[in-house]
Amino acid sequence: MDGMFGDDFALKILDVSSFNTENIKDLSHMFYRCGNLTFINISNFYINNSVDINYIFSGCGNLIFIDISSFDINNYKNIYGDLPKKGKILVSNNSYNWTKKYLPNWEIVIPKY
Repeated sequence: MDGMFGDDFALKILDVSSFNTENIKDLSHMFYRCGNLTFINISNFYINNSVDINYIFSGCGNLIFIDISSFDINNYKNIYGDLPKKGKILVSNNSYNWTKKYLPNWEIVIPKY
């Protein structure tokens, strides 16, 4: 899935929460340079078997809403790339501190399901 949506400037809103990513090893650059993307829901992505999710959002400079509430991102680096200074992100409880460190100006929400 490396670079799957890369360079797709037409994307503005994307919901891929139904994708089965359980056996995917490489999710890096998946949304690379989707410069007009503002909203993304990948809430059901399973990344525990993924070796590489680096720069999954690199080049998404207009992204203001991300739902990664199913992610445990503590063991990954460089996943946010060059996101805007502010936005809203839904994260899992165990990813809150990591996200706060790397996106200090973003509104961080832990969903209550």
